[in-house]
Amino acid sequence: MKHITHFRALFYTLLLMAAALTLTACGGKSIDLTDYIETDIEGFNGHAAAVCDLDYDALYAAITSQQESSGSSFLQQTAILEEAFSHITVIADPCEGLSNGDTVTVTASYDAPKDIDIGCKLKNGKMTFKVEGLADGQFFDFFNEDAVTVAFAGMSGSGTATVSVTSDEDVYRCTQYTLSAAEGLSNGDEVILTAQTWDGMLESGGYYAEETEKVYIVSGLAEPFTALDKLSAADRSKMETLALEKAKQEVEDWYSYMELSAISCAEIYCYTGHVKDVWNGLDSNGGLVGLVSCDFGADGEYTMAVFFQSCGKGDSGAVILDEKDVVTVSDELSAANAPAWLQDRFAGVLFTRMG
Repeated sequence: MKHITHFRALFYTLLLMAAALTLTACGGKSIDLTDYIETDIEGFNGHAAAVCDLDYDALYAAITSQQESSGSSFLQQTAILEEAFSHITVIADPCEGLSNGDTVTVTASYDAPKDIDIGCKLKNGKMTFKVEGLADGQFFDFFNEDAVTVAFAGMSGSGTATVSVTSDEDVYRCTQYTLSAAEGLSNGDEVILTAQTWDGMLESGGYYAEETEKVYIVSGLAEPFTALDKLSAADRSKMETLALEKAKQEVEDWYSYMELSAISCAEIYCYTGHVKDVWNGLDSNGGLVGLVSCDFGADGEYTMAVFFQSCGKGDSGAVILDEKDVVTVSDELSAANAPAWLQDRFAGVLFTRMG
């Protein structure tokens, strides 16, 4: 009986030794990832964020200290560990909008393919900590209407958007504002304004911001006139008067060597399409044009085409225009021939006589 007992003891001893060798060969040594979690809280009370990661330098040292010598080079071993580290995730929950007293749970997980052998096992785990010591910050509005404005101009379909910063406060002046679209706009379009300031700019001033984007709805752009539209008596009189004023200025600037004997506004047309004349500074996608006849007696008749660029109608149908955005183009021809002249000069643009 004594011999049998000794045999059993020897058998169990050998079995345990074999198991130990197997564990060693398969990477039985274990490293707990939670021992290497690094946590930090950034921001102000009620608006803070958890920043969590691993101390990879320390983890690297811990793994390499347990690795047995192999035929792999240092660079090969490093490449294997870098690949393994890419399969580690560290997640904090909750991670935003944190206040003093909140409890944050940080989970570290390793999920690498089985063919990656780092010589030991990485143990997943969780840790918790309580948020404390956060200061109260002051709310900062990147889009305060008294500091930042977005203006829309031009004709619907070809409107533009511009951003203006009117505040002298450092944060506003050090913030870059970017529009998602600034050209080719129509009434009703959505434009997103994004604010991006220097790292630490808000925190250094004791501020926090809740939004860095704001949606603006395009409005107030003039709608193009069409063949179905009619000018009111007041608008027609206004446009004819302005056209005559601009034509007289053109005569004074360029035709003063001739004697003007008669001048009259022959007609008002609307146009749709892109008109461009680099020499005269004409560049618009719709508006009104007044045809003004200038009689220079023996020197002939000239027509002044006064373009009211981006001039359209408002909600009530009344004319909307910028009196500074006016360009005059002229040539020696009668007002009767002016519509055909315009059509030839600006191919593809539709000119329609306003009723």
